Amino acid sequence: MFFGGTGVAGLSCPLGAVHSIETGRLRLVVARRRALVAHWDGLDERSRQWVGVQPGDLSENPAEPDGSDPLLWHADRAEFLGYDIETGQVVSAVTLWRDAGEHVVSGTVAEPWRGRGYGAESLALVCAIAHRHLGIARLCAGSAAGDEAAARCLSASGFAAAGEPVPFTLPSGRVIEARPWERTDPEARLRCRNPPW
Repeated sequence: MFFGGTGVAGLSCPLGAVHSIETGRLRLVVARRRALVAHWDGLDERSRQWVGVQPGDLSENPAEPDGSDPLLWHADRAEFLGYDIETGQVVSAVTLWRDAGEHVVSGTVAEPWRGRGYGAESLALVCAIAHRHLGIARLCAGSAAGDEAAARCLSASGFAAAGEPVPFTLPSGRVIEARPWERTDPEARLRCRNPPW
């Protein structure tokens, strides 16, 4: 069954990189660079510990040289931000990228919004987009050893543990032990007119 030609109920894909979807409380959109930089720079220490992002990692050049604020949907990577509909505040960020031939997802939830299901909801929406709109049959993810919240989030959004922990290098260069997870959809199909890869 098709939903507006996008493959995902409620997904808007009007042109180019512009994509958005809403639930009763969450609006998920392809991120603009400045909004993502502001989110990452505002992360608390706990989030930085798990994802390896430090203050200023992205903010040295938050806009392109020409001053534009591009949508981050290109070159093997798509960045999404989740906004609480009632307050308009960013509650989550999810990244979908290709690494060594695999499609990987990761995400964070802003500190005051944790424990309310926003992480699993955001991740499940991005996975639906990846499977049913971008045609990706298998997605990979990882959870750091001891991060039970991430393991619960991955499980709640349809991932299954896929082996023992292995060393994983974060963008900051920090190496952690991460348990691999995967999610598959045998009915995955490309429907997007402008996929990021």
